[in-house]
Amino acid sequence: MIIKYANRAKTQLARSISANEGIISVISGQGSLFPSLTQGAQLFPLTLVSIADQSQFEICYVLARNADSMTVLRGQEGTTAQAFESGDIVSLNMTASVFGLFPQAGYLGVYDPDIARTIGGYKKNAVLADGNIAGTLWLSLQDNNKTPPSHEATSWWLKLDFVSLGTQLGSFVSGLLGMRPQDKQGISLFTNGDNGLPVYSDVAGHKIDLAPQSTLDKVNKDLQGLKNHAVISDAWSSDDTSISSIRIMHNQPHNRVGVVSADGKHDLILPNIDNLTDLNNDLQGLKSHAVISDAWSSDDTSISSIRIMHDQPHNRVGVVSADGQHDLILPNIDNLTDLNNDLQSFKADAVTGHGYGPGDHRIPNIWANNNSDRQRLQANVEGKNDIIAASIDDVSDEKNRAQAAEATLLSNSYGMSGPDIQGRSLYTNGKTGRVTYWDQKQYRGDLAWASDIDNLAQRFQIWTAEAAHGDWVYFPRSIDNFWNDGNTCNVMIFMNVISRDWSTIDNRDNTIYFCNISRDSFGKSEIEYNRFRLSVQHYYTGNEDAKGRNAGKTLIQFLAITAS
Repeated sequence: MIIKYANRAKTQLARSISANEGIISVISGQGSLFPSLTQGAQLFPLTLVSIADQSQFEICYVLARNADSMTVLRGQEGTTAQAFESGDIVSLNMTASVFGLFPQAGYLGVYDPDIARTIGGYKKNAVLADGNIAGTLWLSLQDNNKTPPSHEATSWWLKLDFVSLGTQLGSFVSGLLGMRPQDKQGISLFTNGDNGLPVYSDVAGHKIDLAPQSTLDKVNKDLQGLKNHAVISDAWSSDDTSISSIRIMHNQPHNRVGVVSADGKHDLILPNIDNLTDLNNDLQGLKSHAVISDAWSSDDTSISSIRIMHDQPHNRVGVVSADGQHDLILPNIDNLTDLNNDLQSFKADAVTGHGYGPGDHRIPNIWANNNSDRQRLQANVEGKNDIIAASIDDVSDEKNRAQAAEATLLSNSYGMSGPDIQGRSLYTNGKTGRVTYWDQKQYRGDLAWASDIDNLAQRFQIWTAEAAHGDWVYFPRSIDNFWNDGNTCNVMIFMNVISRDWSTIDNRDNTIYFCNISRDSFGKSEIEYNRFRLSVQHYYTGNEDAKGRNAGKTLIQFLAITAS
């Protein structure tokens, strides 16, 4: 509470009081000699002295005054509440405890719990000295502050270490505050005369060009344009629809490629190589049914599909039976050539003899089937269906058909003009994981993901704001992958003071501001995923010492770069 005073405030009791009474009255009209009080916020000391025995006295604290009537707190500062008679002396005197509330000349005073309790706690912005560390002060951050200053009481007190501060003001670009042993102090920040970009350099000789806001805006705009027009910039005709994005859809079989239309009404899901393989297998099954639709007798087994097996030597033809128990792999022309050579050497045993081992079947006969437009090799398998092998022309036709289907799968010639080149393939690059586009003239290039552009836009943020020392400054966008372990952080913030105070504090017009991220009493940078606390330091040269830590609102430009 605030102590009030008045000069020559002295009168007498208008009536006698007991030791328990909390209200006293003075001679009519004499109450105005004493201060008026705001109840609950102000008080003044009052001394009661007996006229009959002047060694009998009592110190009271007046909490409220109404004309000549005063509400008092009896028996203060080690005195005892006593009874006094009408006419005894009532005066406003300076007492020992009141004097103890004042600092000595040139001394700010250290924290005293008795003083804190007496005055109801230190007021906001009260300054105390540290009783153990020279050059260190404590600034109260709140009213009614009764908490002892310490590193743990960061919400109540701000530690001002002027000894450390003096060593940190040696460089305009960077001080030593918060640096680790492996860090390099910044020594300059200037504009490159050739390209106009700001350049940062440190004591180790490293130089880095910094990107201005205009450059980042242009890159972001270009990337957004690339995102919107990565595959196709405009519709080919008034009836067509632009493609806004192409992505890998992991919720589809074989991670198929999804094409999103600009109007959201004509989205497509494209087949990949596994889908084409499945389709080819289905076509082979259709082909097998075209060759043989039903078993020839009740003992025979139907063929469900015929396919080219690329995991076999010479890409052999596989025949899948309907019951799944009699699948076959047929030879191609190279296999037949090898087989013919082998058959010539052991024809008697292979064709007319017995099986090679348990589970094998004898081939009683092999012949050339001339019942179709092409001659094909056919063999009898003992106890099984006959086997009809594809000819070299069959394989060649199928290869040409598959290549033709693959070449036109991504793009046909609809809407193409003279200089356009037909698209041939769109696939996932096994090394880079990117979607790769390939046209008929062998041009090939990886396409960008929308997430790449979003990630780049997330990593760079530039904005301008007015802030003062100790303010929390908020990022334009919160940082999703933010981390800060107390020593290192994945966010780097550059600050440039735009406005300066040109007041002539030292009559030489050389006042300068520079900014850092403030640190708490543990030395940890005060930065979070969506904001950081600003430290604005005010420094000017001359014969006087450095002064000022808070010069009001300052216009500052910020650049935040987030590491991946």
